[in-house]
Parts: sequence; C-alpha cells; structure tokens
Amino acid sequence: MTTIEYVAELEPEPVFEAFAEPPIFVGGKDGEPGPPGPVGPPGPAGRDGIDGAPGRDGADSVVPGPQGAPGRDGIDGRDGADSAVPGPVGPPGPPGAASTVPGPVGPGVPTGGAAGQVLTKTGAANYATAWQNLPPAGLVGPGRPDVPAGTGLASEIAAAPVGTVYTSTDGASVNAWAWRKRPTGWVVIDGDSGWRNITADTNLGSGRLLIRRRNSELLVQLDSFRATNGGTGTFYTPPTGFQYDGPSNSIARINSTVVEVIGRFGAAGGATVFRNQGTAAAGEKGYITLPAILDWPSSLPGAPAAS
Repeated sequence: MTTIEYVAELEPEPVFEAFAEPPIFVGGKDGEPGPPGPVGPPGPAGRDGIDGAPGRDGADSVVPGPQGAPGRDGIDGRDGADSAVPGPVGPPGPPGAASTVPGPVGPGVPTGGAAGQVLTKTGAANYATAWQNLPPAGLVGPGRPDVPAGTGLASEIAAAPVGTVYTSTDGASVNAWAWRKRPTGWVVIDGDSGWRNITADTNLGSGRLLIRRRNSELLVQLDSFRATNGGTGTFYTPPTGFQYDGPSNSIARINSTVVEVIGRFGAAGGATVFRNQGTAAAGEKGYITLPAILDWPSSLPGAPAAS
C-alpha cells in the first residue's frame, strides 16, 4: 500500500475533539507520483482482426529450387505394337560347338557320262547338272573356212565338229571375221560389208541406192531415188550374199508404192530382184532391213559409201 505523507503549516495547535469516525484531512496538496509498480500478468488475447487484401504475385525466381524426392513408379503401360522396321544387326555370336551328328548325304555327282565329258549346269535350280561334251576348240587362220584351200588348215576344218568357231585373221577380204560350223555348213557370225553404193549398176536417173550385209541381215537404203526406166520393171539384181531370204515372189516395199524388193523372183531358188512400180515424181527416200540368205559374198559390189 502506498503511504502518503501530509505536511501542514505550523498553526496553533488545534484542539481535537473525540469523534467516533477517523479524522478527515482537508486542504492538503498532492504529493509527487510514486515509482511505477511491478508489471502485472498478461491479459487475455484479443479477437483476430479482419484479413487484409491479397498481395501482388512476386517475380519468378531465377534460382531453381532443390530437387524433390523421386516419385513412386507408375503402373506398367500396355505393350506397343511390333515394329515393322528391323533393328540393326547385332554383333556376331560366338561359334557354336561342332556338330557330332553327320548331315544328310548330298546328291553327289550324277551317274553316267563318258570319257572327255564335263559336268555342267543345265539350269538355275540346285543340283541341275549334266554330263556334256567340251565345246570344240576354235580355229584361227586366214581366209574363210567354206573355202578351206586358202586357209592352210584344210584337214583341221574338215575334222572340226559342229559348233567350232573359225576366226579369220584377214576377214577373207569381205569383212567376214568369225564363222561357226553348223550341220549345214559354215555361217558368218561376225561380218559386216559396210554400206555399198551400187547406183552405177542400176538404171537410176538420179539419187543413190545403197545395200549392206551385216551378219544375217540385208539392209537397203534409197537416197533421193528416182527411177527412169520407163515405168515398172526390174532395175537391179543383187549378187550372192545380198539376197533377200523371203518366200518365192514375196514383196518387201521400201516405201509406200514405188520400190519393191522381191525375194526369189519367179520361183523357189530364183534370184532376188529390186523393182520399181513407176517413175517417181520426186526423189524417194527409204530404209529397210530384211533377212538375208546365209551365203556370204565372195566379193563386195559397188563402192564403199557412207549412209
């Protein structure tokens, strides 16, 4: 409890009378404030205030946060469809152990055959083989084998089996470089007379007539041709080796109507003839390839020419 002291001015000593109540002092001045008392216990908490308005979003952080802990494995997905694209070839595996069981017996060499024969393939299938004779060895010499006297190999040519090839070292002077023996005789398999200008051997009024023998073909070319033999008729009969191998009286027209090549004119075995069907009003041009009788010419007609 705080004690308050009162100081009174000296007055004549008052006369107190006895009362039943304590005395009441009147008229004293306030004293100086006393020192602060001790802090009392905390009062009860007040009610929560009203929430303030939300603040603005802060700027994105430029510093990554720490990595979180790995999540749990998800449920396995369904199997995907098989790939249509083969993957890369893997490295070779180690060699397997040697088999202890013999494989099946192969077909082996076919039975038969004769001395001097060789085993050759007869088709693309596996084991398609047969015994065959060796192909005949070729002959090489001058001239042509169908006239063996000039080759120096007459006996060899006579003994040569069918299929033998004779290579001429000089083309027999008619550009026939290779011949093959057939059952019917020797035929040229590599020969070309080149273009021959035979205009001088015809009764052409103007232009050129060219012929050529190439292996088994007969080629004929007209260059600004114009016949002036007074109408239709034969104007050229080619020599042996330049004959058209067509049926009797067969006609091959070089152009639409004017020039014809007639095979075996008149009858079987007759000569080939070139015939015109009328005087051309203008120079005719044309080209034709025909099968040729296999005999090779012994000389070349006309003069060499460019096509």
